[in-house]
Amino acid sequence: MGGGAGEGRDTRFVRELVFLPVFLTVLAALVRARARVGALGVVGGLLAFAAFACGGYLDVPSPLRGAVSLYGIALFGKTLALGRRLRGGIGFGRGLAFLVLWPGLDPERAFVTDPRASRRRGLLAAIGGASEVLAGLVFMGFASRWGWLDAGPFVPAWCRLLSFGTFLHGGFLGMEGALEAMGFRPERIFREPWKARDLADFWGNRWNRFVGKSLALEVYAPAKRVVGRGAALGATFLVSGTLHEVLLFGSTVGPFGRYLLFFSAHGLAVAATVALRAKPGGRAFRYAVAWAILLATAPLFFGGCYPDVAPFERVFGAPR
Repeated sequence: MGGGAGEGRDTRFVRELVFLPVFLTVLAALVRARARVGALGVVGGLLAFAAFACGGYLDVPSPLRGAVSLYGIALFGKTLALGRRLRGGIGFGRGLAFLVLWPGLDPERAFVTDPRASRRRGLLAAIGGASEVLAGLVFMGFASRWGWLDAGPFVPAWCRLLSFGTFLHGGFLGMEGALEAMGFRPERIFREPWKARDLADFWGNRWNRFVGKSLALEVYAPAKRVVGRGAALGATFLVSGTLHEVLLFGSTVGPFGRYLLFFSAHGLAVAATVALRAKPGGRAFRYAVAWAILLATAPLFFGGCYPDVAPFERVFGAPR
C-alpha cells in the first residue's frame, strides 16, 4: 500500500518526525559549505530541499517518494562536492548540469571528454549494465511466480538482495558505459561489491560510493576530529540508517527502526573487522563473516515496507 488516503495520521507523524533530523542535518552541512559553493550551491540546496520536501511530506506513491528523496540526497552530495573537490572555476551551466544530471560526485569529471575513453568498451558496458537490470527484474518475476517470496523471512530477503544489488550495479554500470561511449570519463560508483574482502571494504570502497563517499567526508571525517574513530564510525552508520528510514518509509508497514537496527549492526561489525584484520591468514574468514552478516541481517533491510517502495517483483511477477 502506498501513501495517500490509506496512510494513517500516526504513520504520517512518525514519517515527518524521522524526516526532520535528516533535513536539519542537510541544512547544517549546507550552511557550513555556503561560502565555497556560491550561486550553484544555493541552487543545489534549493533543489535538494524541494526533493526532500516532496519525498518527506507529500502524499505521493511509495516508489516515487523513495526515488525523489534519494535524488535529494544525490543533489545535496553534489552541492557539497562543488566546494569540497573543485580546484578551478566551473561555469554555471555546466555546474547546473552536474547537479541535475551527472551520476557522480566529482565536478572536475562532469562532461569532460577523455581521449582514453573507449567507445567500444563503453557500449559493451552499457549493454552489460542494461542486461543486469533486466536479469534482476526477470529473476524477481520468477521468484514471485514460484512462491519464493512467501517462503519465510530469509529466502524472500535473499531474493530481493540479489535483485536489488543487480539492479543498482547494472544501472550504474549502464550509465557509466553510456558516458564512456560518448567520450566522457565516468566515475565508478559500484566496484564489484561481491569481491569485498570484508564488511569495511564492502561499505567503504565498493558499495554505492556515491552515498558512502558523502557520508565519509561529511559525517565520518568531521566527527572523527571531535570524538575519535570509533564514535565517528558509529555516527556514520547511524546517519545512514536514519537516511534509509526516510527513503524507504512508504506505507503503514513502515521501517519503524528496522534500518537503524540494520546499519547499527553493520557499524558494530565493521568495527570488529579491524580486529580481524590484525590476524594473519584471515582473509577467507573475513569474507565469509561479511557475507554471513549480510545474509543474516537481510530481512531487516528487505522486509517491512521494502516490497512497497521497491516493488521489483511486480514488473514481471505474478499478480499479488
